[in-house]
Amino acid sequence: MANSYGVGGITNAFTGTGPNKVFGDNTIDHAFVKQYTNNVYMSLADKGYKFKDAVMHDTSVGEEAVMVEVIGSTTAVQHTQRHGDTPEPTNIGHGKRWVQMKTFDTVELIDQEDKIKTLIDPTNPYAVRQGQAIGREMDIEIHRALTGTAQVTEFNATGGPNDKSPVVLPATQKIILPTDSLKVGTGTGGGGGLTVDKLLDARQKLMESDNMLEDEELCLIVSPANITQLLKTTKVTSSDYAAIKALVTGEIREFAGFKFIWWNSLPVFNRGNNGTQSGAALTKAAAIAARTTTSQNLVAFVKSGIQMNTWKQVKTDMDRLPTKRNSLQLLTTATFGAARIDEEKVVEIECLVNGA
Repeated sequence: MANSYGVGGITNAFTGTGPNKVFGDNTIDHAFVKQYTNNVYMSLADKGYKFKDAVMHDTSVGEEAVMVEVIGSTTAVQHTQRHGDTPEPTNIGHGKRWVQMKTFDTVELIDQEDKIKTLIDPTNPYAVRQGQAIGREMDIEIHRALTGTAQVTEFNATGGPNDKSPVVLPATQKIILPTDSLKVGTGTGGGGGLTVDKLLDARQKLMESDNMLEDEELCLIVSPANITQLLKTTKVTSSDYAAIKALVTGEIREFAGFKFIWWNSLPVFNRGNNGTQSGAALTKAAAIAARTTTSQNLVAFVKSGIQMNTWKQVKTDMDRLPTKRNSLQLLTTATFGAARIDEEKVVEIECLVNGA
């Protein structure tokens, strides 16, 4: 069996003690595998996981899917009569959101002994790249949960659960481009690209849903091109321009109340002849080559609107593979899943990428 270590605690996949695996003329000992796993984890935390601090976190065990409790709002009744009757219960609404477990692997083979000896170097590119690979999948899972279909179980009047049902992000939580916005910087209501007006509209939608913005961080997932669009808008004042320019240089991370999170993996969609998004997301190469108008959906949200559950932290297994000329296999894996908790805590903002 291989050596296995999870961050935050050692998982010994061996029975008994003593030498474990042939490692050239030596052995793959516990400390070596643990140090490499820690290096992958540090790379994941430092460079590969952009949305980590913007979501709620929990740990899970066992089942392939877990439920997150969701409690609705309630009302209060004014007390007007001495020794009056106790008010009737309001039967506060509650339900559950399902988080589906998913496991992701990243594998590398190493056949040069000099490279093997440097695996425990914190700057080793194998650890860095494997950490980044797992981190990208975590970001993709969070984005999918924010904008995709949530699985919800509501409870009926008698307290029993109804069947699990799909819930999409409603149109009321989306800022869609008008049909005359066929080019970046044109169109009704502030243009096809990202503008200050759209940021303010998204913030207003979140405030009108009674989100406690003064107590929660307000985040916005954007692409680098969106920052350029902000700089080019004619409505930006001199003070706004200075603040947005600071976003570009990295001097600040916030504007208009949003914490900006730059992400290069926002899906790109074709816009049909009717001026609306159509079809599945394009690949990066297809989006670059597209001759038609394309757009992206930026995501504004508050932290309590999305939860990430982790079943197994990053773990690395090391094995010698006799059929691969005794190459060393590095198998790094992690198990996690995410779910949108409340549609009113998320707003999509459509912005053009390429103009027709």
